[in-house]
Amino acid sequence: VNSSNVEKLILDSRLPYASRRPKCNSILHLFDAWLFDASLAGVRLHPSHAAPNPSQTRDVAYQAGRAEACGALCRIFCAHKTREVILQEYYARFYLMMYYGLQTDEFVISGEVLSNILFNSCSLLRVDLAGVQLLLPFLLKAIELVLGKTAPDFKLCEQIPYSELRKASIHLLLSMLCLPLHFKDLEIKDIVKRDEKQPPVTFMSLRTRIMELVRVALTNETDSQNTQMLLGGFLLIVEDLATSEQTDNLPMQTQDLLDSHLSADASKTRTSSGTSADGGSLLDNSYQKLQVTPRNLDTAYGLFGHATSLVCNRLMATWKTDLNVALAAMELLAGLAKVKIKPANMLMCKRTVKWMCDLIVFQCSRPAPSHSRDLHSMLCAAFKCLQLWLVEHSSLLYDRECLHQVLEVVELGISGSKSQNRASDPPKFKGNKELMPASMRVKDAAEALLTCIIDQVGAFPPPCGPESLFSLLDERSLLKFAKGSALPEQGSLFRYFVIDNSIIVGLLEQPLGNIEEPLPTVTALIRGAFGRHAWTMQLRLSPRASKISSRAHLSDPGRPLPDDNVGQQHNVKHRYFPESVNKIAHTKAEKSIPSLESVLTEKQTADADKMKALIEQMASFEKEVSQRAKLERQKTPFPDPSTECKPPKICNEYQTARLFLSHYGLLSLEALKEPSNSSVPPDLVMLDTTNAGLFVDLECLDFIPNRDNDTVHIFYVKPGQTSAVDILNNVTSYSNVQPQFVEFLHALGWPVDVRKHAGWTGHVTTSWKITEPDDMDEDEYQTGTGGSLYDGRQQVLYWADVLSELALVVPSPETLKLRALSTSESGLENKSPPMFRGSPYTANNDPQAASKPTTLLLEAERGRQQEKQESPGSPAEIPPSVPGVRYRRPGRQPALMTGPDTKVLVVWLESFEDHDNFPIGELLKVTSTGQEQIGSLLSSSTLRPAEKDVYVIYIHALQNGLFRIHMMEYEKTQSKMSLAIPLVDGMVVSRRTLGSMVRQTAINICRRRRLESESYQPPHVRRKLKIQEMVSKYKCTMSPAEFYTSLFQDTPK
Repeated sequence: VNSSNVEKLILDSRLPYASRRPKCNSILHLFDAWLFDASLAGVRLHPSHAAPNPSQTRDVAYQAGRAEACGALCRIFCAHKTREVILQEYYARFYLMMYYGLQTDEFVISGEVLSNILFNSCSLLRVDLAGVQLLLPFLLKAIELVLGKTAPDFKLCEQIPYSELRKASIHLLLSMLCLPLHFKDLEIKDIVKRDEKQPPVTFMSLRTRIMELVRVALTNETDSQNTQMLLGGFLLIVEDLATSEQTDNLPMQTQDLLDSHLSADASKTRTSSGTSADGGSLLDNSYQKLQVTPRNLDTAYGLFGHATSLVCNRLMATWKTDLNVALAAMELLAGLAKVKIKPANMLMCKRTVKWMCDLIVFQCSRPAPSHSRDLHSMLCAAFKCLQLWLVEHSSLLYDRECLHQVLEVVELGISGSKSQNRASDPPKFKGNKELMPASMRVKDAAEALLTCIIDQVGAFPPPCGPESLFSLLDERSLLKFAKGSALPEQGSLFRYFVIDNSIIVGLLEQPLGNIEEPLPTVTALIRGAFGRHAWTMQLRLSPRASKISSRAHLSDPGRPLPDDNVGQQHNVKHRYFPESVNKIAHTKAEKSIPSLESVLTEKQTADADKMKALIEQMASFEKEVSQRAKLERQKTPFPDPSTECKPPKICNEYQTARLFLSHYGLLSLEALKEPSNSSVPPDLVMLDTTNAGLFVDLECLDFIPNRDNDTVHIFYVKPGQTSAVDILNNVTSYSNVQPQFVEFLHALGWPVDVRKHAGWTGHVTTSWKITEPDDMDEDEYQTGTGGSLYDGRQQVLYWADVLSELALVVPSPETLKLRALSTSESGLENKSPPMFRGSPYTANNDPQAASKPTTLLLEAERGRQQEKQESPGSPAEIPPSVPGVRYRRPGRQPALMTGPDTKVLVVWLESFEDHDNFPIGELLKVTSTGQEQIGSLLSSSTLRPAEKDVYVIYIHALQNGLFRIHMMEYEKTQSKMSLAIPLVDGMVVSRRTLGSMVRQTAINICRRRRLESESYQPPHVRRKLKIQEMVSKYKCTMSPAEFYTSLFQDTPK
């Protein structure tokens, strides 16, 4: 038969097991005699296994039939159901067949049998077969033969492609990664009696071989899907080992500590000495030569170095052209950045950052025809990965070379070119560079990295916790502390200015109540693309560290005590000219001007005499008055209140907004001048605070977060349950769930009260705000639940890092009732809580406005048409743009471009077979986050189909204490990207890493979908566009003179 005409078997295309399949015992009762005999046909058995008078010859004529029999038996035992009982006789005969089928010695190996066994045994270690650990050494040796080399050394089955055989071997490998650290020194029993001189085989003795096999397999693998599976397994073993070391407090080996110190010393030496004469440094070596990591795979320190070195090398060498593999590699590197290893392997951290920078430089420098959306998605992922590494290892930026590398890459991403391609080139200033970034997405990602370096590196989490990256203060909370509780009758207490069309500055000129010093004080609320910040500034005359307060400097310093001894007084008559002037002889020139007497007539002489008399009389009078005043002054006691020098009264009224703008150099004529392009506003713009729409839009801006937010909904399924109501009822009582489930919940995140939580809560109506104390319910938290406490009504589980927020919700029956109620009513609009109660932004105490509930983000976007009619500063409505053209419509796109509607469900199964009947469609009703309506509004306005994706992660607790993972895509938009890692379908995960692995996988799934979606814009881009929209609607168009005049007008005090 021609092998090219043989139908090939594909692992992923095989039909799944039927949910109502018969038990294994039933099938074996029928076919055991044929199958077991055929599986050992022609095999030379061990004396302890042989029947009387066994044949001593090895017959290879029946290898094809034997292979089919072995494969059939493997499929039967892999179809084992949860808690199904198989006769011990069948177990013994099956393990005996596996023992002989997995032999890898050169003289006894049967390639066809080995291929069939591995291909059909993917689930062998994850179906709770009794005593299956007996086969672990033989399975490991067999998959070492397959994965350890790029080409097989044995004859393959013609129907099984080598890549599929490797995939099946990887499935087996992923099933045994956590076994050594889980069972540790537990001895594995022998099928054949071993030599007494050989040490017993333990699970821990196989750990190094398993780790080395993962490394070798990843080096040799060429198939994209297989590579991604191995990357997920690599992250699992690193995190499992690091967590195990932290738990057991295992000391690092002396050699590893020595290597760490040597690496640190080398780093300090290079940093202090700067760049060498040949331009080389710790980070300047090529990545092909950077393989000086410790060879010890038994420690997390050494394994971490191997993982980063191998992945970065392969990423730069071969994976950079494969989008899915490159994304998986960066997801692994992002996971490694969060692995806590003591002491930290800083040398490998520096090298990893250098490799990531090199990858970005290489991809950006590719020719224009090679640039595609996939390439730019890879660059965006690389920038995000760099953010995580720099935040988790902030000390990297203290290294001069590392900082230079990162900032060069940021410059490349923003402008499209470097200032210096070589160290010898003269730097090119940004004013002389033409801005040509690879794409706007890449530019946005580079700007996010730059802002992260400035704001978050070394300062995450912020003082208010990871739930918010910016200040929680807003106008309402600040006005509570302003001096004077009375509000003005009209107008706003804040004056709003926009700087560079990207930053809204709200200035409050009233000093806060806790400020006692009479100094010029201004409180600024700064809203930008990356969040909201609150600052209070004072114009101080002395530093705060001074022992004398500012009030002391402004008070009367007092005069010294009078002193009667004033010294000797000299009466000196001052002359206008020196005495020698009379001795000088007169000249004729002096006589050119005649004297007054010589030119006067008789009448004029009389007048002149009268004038002289008046002058003499006045001089005599002034002399008399002077003498009298002198005598009175001498009689007046010291000090004289009328002549005492006193400082002026302290000024308590300041125009601090003007001072603030002036001191920051924002009041120049150039900043107020309209540019030639009328579409761009001046550098400094004043906003119209009399327009009520401004404050609604400010609230909408505050409700655009500065991080991505994702939601995971968690369900618990008992055996045989198919009803949504029954599944939701499971979590109402602790007695209904397994203890590991509650432990798993707390490993995913930490509980937060949705009323006091300032981050994402899983639904837009309760997110990014803190409920006022007067509005909070006094109900106590539920106790004794199986997770229903975290259904979103009172609490949710929450996790956040610098890039994203994750809310983990455990829906309960009450959730189903609330969703049904909200659907029957008008949905989200009627459920929006009041956010501007009493209008804290303004002083307008309109009772109707106070009683009217304030809209949330969605409601504000829906009601934009009405608001525009009421707001005189609103532009005319712009019709939807043509599909395919990038469209920006004021009031809609910045808030709506949130990306695809991706739902991630985590389902805990007591019986693994229940995943076939899990009612996903019914339970999607309780997974609403409020963002689905936003996606539908966007799809209707842009004429694009709505992007909806549903991914399910099933978790099944095995009897050995480990957990089986099953991944499924329920609804998925057509996509080039595969499922994210680290979790892989069929992986077996340890208890200590289950929560972290599930959390990372959920975040990576949502992140990949956002990367591919065309309806997604990063949060900071949405905020920037919203600010630009507000400027176009509410800016005050005035001349520089009118602007300056408005600054000097009286402001509410």
